[in-house]
Amino acid sequence: VSGTVTTKNDDDYFKLTLPAGKSLSVTLTPPAASDFDLYVYDLNKKLVASSEKGVGLVEQINVINDSAVSEVVYVYVKGYSGYSSTNRYSLKLVW
Repeated sequence: VSGTVTTKNDDDYFKLTLPAGKSLSVTLTPPAASDFDLYVYDLNKKLVASSEKGVGLVEQINVINDSAVSEVVYVYVKGYSGYSSTNRYSLKLVW
């Protein structure tokens, strides 16, 4: 998945269903001059995991669903600086 964060208020959310017993690895590669952070929330908007590094640094989160049922999670890309309508970030989701 790729996207842009063009302004301070242009944050991206991705809704996923994480199967029971599976782990999710999320990697966010921002544009070189951007500071974007990465968060995962559960269905109730409770923070599950976060990664808040500096400008141009790759963010990574690993989440495990150790329950017996699938769970809905939201992956949230938050921009803090380096907004651009042309420089795209890359978001890799693996489970």
